[in-house]
Amino acid sequence: MQFKFLGRLSKLPNDEKTSMLVQELKEKFPHKDIWLYTGYTYEQISSLPFISMLDVVCDGRFEVDKFDPKLHWVGSSNQRVIDIKGTKREGRIVLF
Repeated sequence: MQFKFLGRLSKLPNDEKTSMLVQELKEKFPHKDIWLYTGYTYEQISSLPFISMLDVVCDGRFEVDKFDPKLHWVGSSNQRVIDIKGTKREGRIVLF
């Protein structure tokens, strides 16, 4: 079972409320996966302190002209589903 945090970061470089929520979720539900959906790219948010606590980030803005109903977890082909632990381990973007 996965826990998905559905929301956008309200600002860069840091969103304290999102950071506190992610930390609380990890503490209360240590075996749940936490997903973040954001219109920002991973490159824009990768330095935020709570990113390493996430399991998956779905990044990029939804673009109607790139809509693809065959995609899993995202709606348009410009969006990525990123495995955060794999990305940190490999030192490059690892898709989920």
